[in-house]
Parts: sequence; C-alpha cells; structure tokens
Amino acid sequence: MPGEGIEQRKLAAIMFTDMVGYSALAQQSEALALQLLEEHRGLLRSLFPRFNGREVKTIGDAFLVEFNSALEAAQCAIEIQRTLAKRNHDVAAARRIEVRIGIHIGDVVQRADGDVLGDGVNIASRIEPLAGANGICISVDVERQIRNTIEASLVKLGTTELKNIQVPMELFRIVLPWEKGPGQNLERGPHSAGQATVSRKQLRPAAKKLGWLAAFVVVFLLAWWLVHGPKEKQESETLSKAGVPGQAKPTSSLETGKKTIVVRGLVSLSPDSRDEYLGGGLTDGILNALMKVSAFRVIDSHDRELPVLQREFPGAVLLDGSVLRANNDLLITVKLKNLGDNSLVWSEEYSFLMARLTEARSDLTKKIASALKVKLLATEQQQLARQPTEDPEAYKLYLQGRLQWNRRNASNLTNAIAYFSQAIDKDQAYAIAYAGLAECYLLLPVYASAPQAVLLPKARDAARKALELDNSLTEPLATLAYIKGIFEWDWQSSVAQFQQAIEADPQSVAAHHRFGAVLASMGRWDEAVSEIKKAQEGDPLSSAIGAALGDALDLSGRAGPAIKLLKEQIALDPSFFLLHSVFGRVYLRNGKLSEAIAELETAAQLGKNGADPIGDLGVAYARAGRADDARKILERLQEFQRRGLDCRVQLALVQHALGDDEHALEVLESAVAEHAIGFWWFVRAPLWNDLRPNPRFQALLKKMNLPP
Repeated sequence: MPGEGIEQRKLAAIMFTDMVGYSALAQQSEALALQLLEEHRGLLRSLFPRFNGREVKTIGDAFLVEFNSALEAAQCAIEIQRTLAKRNHDVAAARRIEVRIGIHIGDVVQRADGDVLGDGVNIASRIEPLAGANGICISVDVERQIRNTIEASLVKLGTTELKNIQVPMELFRIVLPWEKGPGQNLERGPHSAGQATVSRKQLRPAAKKLGWLAAFVVVFLLAWWLVHGPKEKQESETLSKAGVPGQAKPTSSLETGKKTIVVRGLVSLSPDSRDEYLGGGLTDGILNALMKVSAFRVIDSHDRELPVLQREFPGAVLLDGSVLRANNDLLITVKLKNLGDNSLVWSEEYSFLMARLTEARSDLTKKIASALKVKLLATEQQQLARQPTEDPEAYKLYLQGRLQWNRRNASNLTNAIAYFSQAIDKDQAYAIAYAGLAECYLLLPVYASAPQAVLLPKARDAARKALELDNSLTEPLATLAYIKGIFEWDWQSSVAQFQQAIEADPQSVAAHHRFGAVLASMGRWDEAVSEIKKAQEGDPLSSAIGAALGDALDLSGRAGPAIKLLKEQIALDPSFFLLHSVFGRVYLRNGKLSEAIAELETAAQLGKNGADPIGDLGVAYARAGRADDARKILERLQEFQRRGLDCRVQLALVQHALGDDEHALEVLESAVAEHAIGFWWFVRAPLWNDLRPNPRFQALLKKMNLPP
C-alpha cells in the first residue's frame, strides 16, 4: 500500500489509564472482572472524543490515548474521574471501577498503522502507576501548560526516578474538586515504578539558606505557645475525647481489655448484581452478632479505605472476605488479618446451601471467636443459637432490606420498607424485621421530608411489635424513647426510657446516639455531647454520628473543635450530604457566610435538594445580602410543601431571615400544632435568637414543654 511504513515524528499529549485491582479481581471472579472491564471501556470511550482524544490502543485493562494538547488531556482525565466518582457512589466496593491516569506531553513517533512510540509514551506509562486509585499524575511539562487553565489545583509530588528513564522527573498530581485537598490519595499503589522523592542534592542549598530563618521561627513559635498553648491544648483534648478521626485514636483494645475487630465485610463476587445483598447482608449479621460478644470491640469500617483503617486502628484485626453464589450453593471465604502489618491471622472457606443461609451468621461468628481464641459465654452461645427466623426466604428478604437501609437515602429507605414488609409477610414473628421497619419509618421524615404525621404512628407500632416478639432488643426501645421526646415532647419519659435502654445494653450505639439528640433538643448541650461521644466510641467511623457530634459541639459553644471535627469527617466521607449540611449550619451560626453557602450548596446537591440544606441555604443567602436567591429558595420550599413534603420549619427560617416574621410565626404555629418534624432542634439554635423574645415564640416553647 502507498505510504506503508512511513513514520511521522510530532509533539503530542499522551494519556495512560488502567483499572485498579483488575488482576486480583479476575482471580477471584473472572465473570465479574470481565463485566466491569467492558463497562469501564464503554464509559471511557464515550469521553475521549469530547476532548479530541484518539484511542491509540488498549492493553488489557489499560488505554493509551493521544490528544492534541495537554489541556484537553487533563480536562478529559478530570471528566473520567468525575464520571467514575458518580458511578461508584452507592456501589459496593467489589463493583466499583477505579482507574489511575498518567499524562505527559512530549516527542512521539506515529506509525502508519496509528500506533505511537517514543519517550513521550514511555514516560506517560511510568507516571500512571504513581497516580493512585482515582488519581491523575502529570509531568512538569503538562503542569506548565495547564496550571492556570483548569478548575482543579495541582500539588507537587517531587522529583521522581522512573524505571528505564534516565533523568529524574518532576511530577504533579491534579487535586480534583471533590477531593479533600492536596494530601488526598498520595499513597503509592502496589505497582508503583518508584517513589516520588525530592532530591537531597536539591534540598542542601535551601537548607543552608533557611538555617537562620528556621531558628527565628522556632523562637517565635515557642513564645506563641507560652501565650496560646493552654487554650489550644484544651481544644485538642476536647477533640481527643470526641474521637476525631485523624486527631486522636479511639479507645484501644489494651485500654478496654477487649480484642478489636474492624469489620470490612464480605464482598459479593457473584456476577449477578441481584446477589449483592448477600455480601452486605451477611456482613451486617456477623457484625451485629460479634457486637454481642463481650470479649470483642467491634468497629464497622463503613467502607473506609485500608490506609485509613490502619492509621486509626493499628492494633486491631481486620475481618473481610467474599461470598460467591453458584445456583443453590454459597461459597464464603473469611479472613482475619493484623491491621498493623497486614499479616494473615486466619482464613477459611465454607460452603453453605442457600436453604441454610439463616445459620451462616451464627456459624461464622463462632468460628471467628475460636480463631481469635475467645471462649463464648453461655449466654452468648444461647444468643447465637437463637435464629431470628427459620424461614430462609424471609431472611433473604431481610438481608436485602438491610443493604438498602445502610445506604440511607429516601429511595433506599423506601426500598428497605418493601423488603422488611415482605420478610414479615413470610414470618409474622420476625422481630428484627419489625425493628428495621420502625427505623425506616423514623428516618424517612429526616431524609425525605416525608409527612411524619403518617409515618411516626407506623414507626411506633412496628417498634412495639418488635419488643412484643423479643423484649431483649434495644433498638426498638431506643426508637420509642426518641419518639416520646422528639415528637411527643414528653421529655422526662423519653429520658427515663433511654436510661432503661442503655442500662439493658450499655454498648448500644443507637441508644446513645438518639439520647444525645433528645438531650440537645432540651438544650442540655454538654450532656448531649457526652452521649454522642459514647455512640462514637462504639462506631467511630459513622458519618451520621460524626455530624451529630459536630452540631452538638458547636451548639455547646465549642465552634473550633466542631469545625475541626467536621473537616476530618468530610475528608473521610465527602459524599455524605448530612456532613456538609451540618458543616454549613455551623458556619452559618458562626457568621462565616461564604463558607456556609459553599457547604450548603454541596449538601443540597448531594442530598437531592432535600429541604433541610435548602432551608439553611436560603438563610445564608438572605444574610449575605442575596435576597433574590433566598426568595427562590423560598419558592422551592413552598413547592415542596404543595407536593406533600413537610418543610414548614425551613420555610419559617427563610421567611424570618428575609424579615417576614409575621408569616414565619404563622408557619411555626402550624408546625407546632401538628408536631412537625425538625422544629425541636431549631427552637434552641442561635438562628432564632432575635425572635425568641417574641411572646408568640415563647408560647410555642411552652407548648413543647421546653424552657424559655
């Protein structure tokens, strides 16, 4: 053919991508690995043309792509990671698609068949592994061309020696807008070609020049500490007691005399996505069973990354594994590893018939206890021997409901209600299914602004039925105590019921968490902080508990520790809308309007425009002088109200912020008359301070049995 064999030399931007963990997944489940590989290819191929990218070739799970400019390559890489971040939200860990991306611009040789060769390609391929999961690593040549033209910031990784590349290279990482900051995901992956380190030769001259300056800084900092140190130390101790991730380690096993188990869970490896509930459901069952063993301190990992768990619980044991369904058989693999050095403690495979699914939880718990040389007490053995249901189909439906409940948003909670109800249809004596149903009815008004007048009686009835069937359950007792205080305003009865629940089960996370909310509603802020801290000790990685603690700390007058805690929590779970909503509210109460607006806008987006963050956002807009934007929020809330969502408290907040106190008080009076959701928390919050002296507002407090 004419032109065959002709090569063309040119300057091009080269992108290398590959899937993280693909080889390991292929060994565990080839079918699932191939399914995700094809989905990954489809997603990325749909994005390359948008940025004038030309797919040169695929190499297994990797792409080699050519672009006309460094800017287009970087914009494409950001869009790839944005698309995958959205795709991975609410997806089980085993089914996530994560990629690393490396970009370099340099001289390449293009062959007649379209392939490209040369140093430009080699360098891009060596850079890519250093990006880490969900990351983008670029060369200094790319950084020079995009530094002032992209939406993301850049962080310098240092000078790096790359395999088979003679000259060390200066590398950068693109910090994506949804990441916590420059330090995010800088750990090297297992396939790194080399460590990104700054050359010692480069540092020596700088060290000499900075010697005198460093001495001056030390003296200055010492003087500053003598003046300010005690206050900072006090706030640090407050955070330490709060168990802030990254700031202070939760109580260790040595301190409690217990073995700490971090449950990362069983991953479903079945190619059929409908079997996903098996991993999450069995994990939930094993976790709850282990919590009943007095010799264990059990931590739910909440899908945290391994480096986070290793940092927070270095002396703990990690429990993970997999579940694979083949027709009517289940193959379950369980592993225990030392978190400190990742060494294997114990591992076994079990085969269960689907018909024996109800027995898997107790059998696995006994084997885990035996592997850790823990002898179960007689009462614990009796508890494990009691099966919550003998109906495997009911148990299967319950596990599907728990998977939905754990995802904690409006649609998932609705799905969970359907599954729990179907489980109860199969087994009318299924106590924990009733308890799950009560939880869903209780949370729906919070997560979906659903009318609590309809849902709370259902929550109350389901909790009572659960206790009627099994009076040893703590969660439904805590649910009834919460309703008694928050919705019925019988505060003293609520406190007494919570104390009863906690006496029956001092380790109950749900009881401590909800008791804290009731105490906060009563204005007993310090006691609220104390109870929520106890909940966090039992579940230190819970984002919902972290949000509640941040709110309570701020309302108790500790804004500094609250802000610090919430920043840490968001860094660990940036996609949880409630954290951003509470953080925005804390900023709002402390007069940091631009920060409040940023957080509340994020919360509104992540929370599917729920009423709570939108209401606070309207207040922030009004206080920032953006009255038109605040009125638009008001119109949206009024539309929500017309659609049957109860957001009267949020409406009143925005009306008050806009100076319309007459209508705000009318709406609040209507809300109090119907015991509307949300009002208890705000009546004692600073957002109402200038309205509180109003006689009509005082009358509302009296109706709610609250002090003025």
